[in-house]
Amino acid sequence: MNKLVTLSTAVVLNLSVMPLSAEEVVPYQAKIAKLQQQANSGDSKAALTLGDFYSDSRNHSRDFTKAREFYEKATTAGDPQAMVSLAELLSTGFGGPLNTKRGMELLEKSANQGNKHAQYLLGRACMIGFSTVQKDFLRAFKYLQLSANSGEGDAECLLAYLYDNGLGVVKNSQKSAILMKSAKLHGCADGEDWIGKIYLYGLGQTPKF
Repeated sequence: MNKLVTLSTAVVLNLSVMPLSAEEVVPYQAKIAKLQQQANSGDSKAALTLGDFYSDSRNHSRDFTKAREFYEKATTAGDPQAMVSLAELLSTGFGGPLNTKRGMELLEKSANQGNKHAQYLLGRACMIGFSTVQKDFLRAFKYLQLSANSGEGDAECLLAYLYDNGLGVVKNSQKSAILMKSAKLHGCADGEDWIGKIYLYGLGQTPKF
């Protein structure tokens, strides 16, 4: 595999590479053009890759409007990861109008297709209540457990909180401790951050997404 394809793929798939300057982006335009042609022909993976490319904070050509456009194409083709990414843009207003209702609908659709990150985000939304998602600890437990079972550390972290406080499940401090230990092994920075917000502001008053 040549350097062009390797580095370009690393950039669009959000891997650990150094930020690209405007001059460094130029050699990758042919690759981007090819991906655009594939995306416009209905290739959902190409569309997802372009969405990731245009939303990457290390990319000099970062453009949330274009990211939304390509995530939309991939979502229309049924890609569950694209649904998550588009949901996050819709729910924050990046790249276009704010539309949390559709964002949550896409998140639920992706979660029900087995996407573990969507399950985590939806479970988190059910914990605090967000947009059209009502606070529902039983539902939060359901989605967080599905995500945690797939190895999502952030979900394990919030699931540990539910067990420790008996929310949506019978209180079980031992289970909570086991989950938190596993969460730290898998990485749980976002989950820990949200638990901090919950303790600081309380459930129901937590800052939204």
